[in-house]
Amino acid sequence: MLLYPNEILLIYISIVLYGVIIGEMIMKMITQENIRKGEFLAYISLLFAKVIFNNKIPSYLPYCSYYTLILDFLLNNYTERLTQEHKEMKVLYGEIIKNTTEFYNDIGMIEPVSIFATYIYMYRLGLFSHNKKFRSSSDMKDFVNLNGIDVIRGKGVCRSISSMLTDIYKEMNFDSRNLSVRVAKNLVGTKLNPISLFSDTIEIKDDEMKPVVNEMNFDKFISNIICDSELLLKLLPFHQINLVQHNNYNYILDPTNDYFLVNINNKLMLSDNGYMTIANFSSVFRKIIGYTNEYNYFTDKKKLSMDTISHEEYKRLYLNAIDFCLKNEILFEEFFSNNVNLINDIYKISEEQHSLIKRKLPFFPLN
Repeated sequence: MLLYPNEILLIYISIVLYGVIIGEMIMKMITQENIRKGEFLAYISLLFAKVIFNNKIPSYLPYCSYYTLILDFLLNNYTERLTQEHKEMKVLYGEIIKNTTEFYNDIGMIEPVSIFATYIYMYRLGLFSHNKKFRSSSDMKDFVNLNGIDVIRGKGVCRSISSMLTDIYKEMNFDSRNLSVRVAKNLVGTKLNPISLFSDTIEIKDDEMKPVVNEMNFDKFISNIICDSELLLKLLPFHQINLVQHNNYNYILDPTNDYFLVNINNKLMLSDNGYMTIANFSSVFRKIIGYTNEYNYFTDKKKLSMDTISHEEYKRLYLNAIDFCLKNEILFEEFFSNNVNLINDIYKISEEQHSLIKRKLPFFPLN
């Protein structure tokens, strides 16, 4: 019986789907990534072969290879969690989150703003990170539902930073979500944290950590590099922040840029200037492929319309928390010392993994 190309494609995808589900349940995480590399190379090779041999290669073959990669990517958000490495990192990471929340309770940081301020102070000083250094960097691993581990590794972006903060809020029994947003206008807001954000987007000599900018030009850097709307849409379509509810109040917080936002007519406004809009498609898609702690457009939309605290109250709570942090540096050093072995264990496991194809996967076939 002669099969048509679309029937061959359907059979092929079915076989691959079954193989991926069964096979990746027993594979190591790095093996899964190596398979993705092979699938990607097969896709590119078939595209070139099609051109070299004047389209004598059946057109459906590159698409078979491409959709294999897509299926693998979608299933990875479930199969990766079955690996021993993921399970080990989840336990270790959970210990750090638990220790952090116990530490916050001990020092009296028990409401959203003081937790937010203390978290920014700590992650920017590297108190959660390997070698006690954290930098804003796209060199992250993006482990499924463990995005905060990149903060532990010392290299991450907004979704790494905000995910760890959400995990802390959740452990402290707050109703908290990761919120994907688009920056619709240049954001230049007042930042209260005295600790600068570090980055590897500029040259760093001798592999030393250096502040991206000093206190005087930090706002300009953020508005021109991180939050410029045209650049953001070209290079990083989505930004991730935090949504927290507590005592019938709504808190919209950006731990990457140190911002407190207010929802006004579905625009997340800064007190000074600029606004963000919610990227509903991204939130829905991430929920579908298995991410937890994501904002759900259908169930969480009403939460954004809740009242929030005043900017004056926010500033008071924030500065009180920072004042405590600066006056009790020894307590924070002790926290790092008590958790350094957990941090190093996570770093060792995570550095043995690769995730280039998973993070750089093209979503649409090449013509």
